[in-house]
Amino acid sequence: MRAFSYSFFSASMLASVAAFASATSSVNPTSSQHVIYGVANAKHFSGHANGQYYVQAATFKSAQGAQTYKRQLTRKFHQPVIVKTQGKYHVVLIGPFNSAAEVRALSRRSGLQAITVERTVVNNLPAYPVAIAINPAPNHFELIGALGVARLNTGNSNLGVTSSETDRLVQTNSNNWNTFAGQLGIGYVYYFANAQRYSDQLQWFPSVEPELNAYYLSKNSAVTGDVWRFGSPAFNQLTYKIPVRSSRLMLDAALTILSQQQFSLYAKGGIGNAWNRISYSDIDNEPNDPCPNQRLHLNSNTRSNFAWEAGGGVSYAFNDRVALSLEYLYADLGNTRGSAYGNTGTITVPVIVPPRFNLVAQTGLLGIHIAI
Repeated sequence: MRAFSYSFFSASMLASVAAFASATSSVNPTSSQHVIYGVANAKHFSGHANGQYYVQAATFKSAQGAQTYKRQLTRKFHQPVIVKTQGKYHVVLIGPFNSAAEVRALSRRSGLQAITVERTVVNNLPAYPVAIAINPAPNHFELIGALGVARLNTGNSNLGVTSSETDRLVQTNSNNWNTFAGQLGIGYVYYFANAQRYSDQLQWFPSVEPELNAYYLSKNSAVTGDVWRFGSPAFNQLTYKIPVRSSRLMLDAALTILSQQQFSLYAKGGIGNAWNRISYSDIDNEPNDPCPNQRLHLNSNTRSNFAWEAGGGVSYAFNDRVALSLEYLYADLGNTRGSAYGNTGTITVPVIVPPRFNLVAQTGLLGIHIAI
């Protein structure tokens, strides 16, 4: 068959306008009906035939493809859409419209693009265009905001107190999801060739989204654990607390692995920089401790570190503007260290070697995405 170039309505509208005698889904042309082909004719259409008008959107060889496109057009234009079967072809029609003015209004709303299609004859009718492609979904920017909870893991570390005492810090709350987490960011959603924003068919790897995100972990929660004095569990007389406040700026990429209709599953990863601020204090486990004043309160200290993260999530699009996501992220926030200065109580000759550890955060986030 020979290829022709036609103007295309919106996502894949190979528009031509037909005046039909009734508004049923089994519309059959008669000699008294007028068929007009081409967007230019639709845009300037001024027909005066009795009855109702239909806009021919596309013709598919696949019945399933025609039904999928019908649903897409219904969501976009909020107009009745029917599928008329002609032999082995399935014609998608928008309508009925009661006047030529309504037809012209639809043409103005659609946004016109070009597409190359094959031209064929269906049951001796004048050349219905056969759609062989659908325009890809439009790329766009989006704003991202999310709230959630995190759990922090530092592992075990050491604290030098004097020249003869080095204590072991053993974290005990690494499984607690008790840290507030927040995210703000902006992303650019890029659709790969022929990908659709919504499709009844399962789509593999339809899009990728570079993102610039800022994350925050609140200091209201803290890493806690036991102090093993002199590194021995037999001298477990103190409990420590390390408040953590962390912020990071990340360059992320979210790859959509698969999508169907409004649901999608994605993987995410990125690199950036983290700013981690910690302090240290410990308290007696035993109220009758003969040396209650030998407790430490070390000042806050902030360190800047390289950070990386990886994770994934699921999202649901309510419409073309708003979507929700549920996401998990594992973030390595780098090595951090406390301050060597603070209140050392009655320790005679303190030689403070502050704790040092690698800070890891696991975060669950509920996010909202707003297309702009």
